[in-house]
Amino acid sequence: MTQGQELTNYQIYELMKEQMDAESRKKMEEMVKNGCPLEEVIEHFMKKGKTKEQAQNEKSEELRQKMEGAKDMSQEEIIDMLKNELSSDDKSQLEKMLKNGCSMQEVIDHFLNRGNESDSEEKTAFQTRMEEMMDGKNLNEDEILALMRSQVDDETKAEIKAMLEKGYTKQDVINHLLKNQKTNEEKDRENARKLISLFDDQEMSEQEKINLLEKQLNNEDKAQMEEMLRRGCTIEEVIGHFMSRSDSPDREKSNFAKNIEKLIEGKNLSEDDVLQLIEGQLDDEYKTENRKENDYKKG
Repeated sequence: MTQGQELTNYQIYELMKEQMDAESRKKMEEMVKNGCPLEEVIEHFMKKGKTKEQAQNEKSEELRQKMEGAKDMSQEEIIDMLKNELSSDDKSQLEKMLKNGCSMQEVIDHFLNRGNESDSEEKTAFQTRMEEMMDGKNLNEDEILALMRSQVDDETKAEIKAMLEKGYTKQDVINHLLKNQKTNEEKDRENARKLISLFDDQEMSEQEKINLLEKQLNNEDKAQMEEMLRRGCTIEEVIGHFMSRSDSPDREKSNFAKNIEKLIEGKNLSEDDVLQLIEGQLDDEYKTENRKENDYKKG
């Protein structure tokens, strides 16, 4: 958390407060107000404090147990129960999600299922890659999201934007991506298997193959397909290209990642410089959404 820097007790106290849930923060402040030395406060909460995420996950587990004995409740009754049980921060998020277009069931699923994944669950390839990239770095949520966006395609960027607009927190989005996001290599292998299955029919016409291929490709790949056909490639050559693409190491990188690599090539930049460069390349929509969320918290 401190990246090897020598911090004062007050700095450590402030860092810990940022990571703690509302109840732990309140207790920390009360102990200091009552004259407890900072060193003792730090030691106490290093052993007994809860992070925001730990507190949220425990609350969700508690709510799931309550729901076991109340399976006949309507969605409206469950929402009312959540409002009574959740912390003030979570209740604000619940209301924002409903206001911004989430269905009641989506809201219910979100607050009941946080932390429902097993700790022993096998890590995704995307999670492993991100942990390697973040190793030793003290990144905040904005920096982690910026790093993640540099590793995903336009479809996932749109998904991130939509989740933030609907009221999911940045940490919610990060957790979702770590558990569910596929690497480009995994996506290519999956698409290749689909294409092999789709084009196993030898009697399919060329136009039918083109139509089926279009349904499997994102906008960027569709443009590439159209350009290949325009240059005179046969549909079989186009299909072969997309089916074998997962073997290409360059395919691992998104266009965004390639642009960043070009910008930092030959420059001796620190980690902070690279992160600032990544944030500077984010699209205006993401920056606007980020400002909206901050304004919402202030308001």
